[in-house]
Amino acid sequence: MVRAFYFYAAASLIVVAAVPPRVNILPGTHTFTGSTAASKTFTVQLDEPIICSGSPAGGCRVVVNFTSHDPRVSTPHKLMWNVTQNFSSWTDNKTFTIDFNPNAGCDLVPQWTGGGGVNVMDEHVSETNSEYYNGFNPSLEINVPTAPTCDVEEEPLSAGWIFLIVVAAAISLGVCTTLMDI
Repeated sequence: MVRAFYFYAAASLIVVAAVPPRVNILPGTHTFTGSTAASKTFTVQLDEPIICSGSPAGGCRVVVNFTSHDPRVSTPHKLMWNVTQNFSSWTDNKTFTIDFNPNAGCDLVPQWTGGGGVNVMDEHVSETNSEYYNGFNPSLEINVPTAPTCDVEEEPLSAGWIFLIVVAAAISLGVCTTLMDI
């Protein structure tokens, strides 16, 4: 009897570990590296039909929100599955793209001291009338370099600035005593 109990407990643990997440984001992690802009596309899948009790005012749907606390990472605001119009829409995989621009935080320097590092993303199911998906937080890890590269491009001098520099140099060297000499 004791052996059967241990076998049952081990089999139960294996089944629990194999349960997929309710909202699956593939791939579940990505690291942006280097100092050039890059993009990565992700696929989001729901693992069960969206079932809502009654007739919810906002419709029967699941909305997943995405935010980044790093200004170099841009994300979609949300993805939505709405089964009010189409019951089988839960089977539709959604894709979205995250863009990384290593210079995007440079206008915040010196106020922004960098950030980055591990997991600069927050994602959560924000709206749903489904008990199954309510409160579920999917997992996505986005990693970026810890400091912005902030490549500053110097603009060439305009013709007006060049003229003023030449006049100032000529006056300081005594070549011209008045602007009329120019």
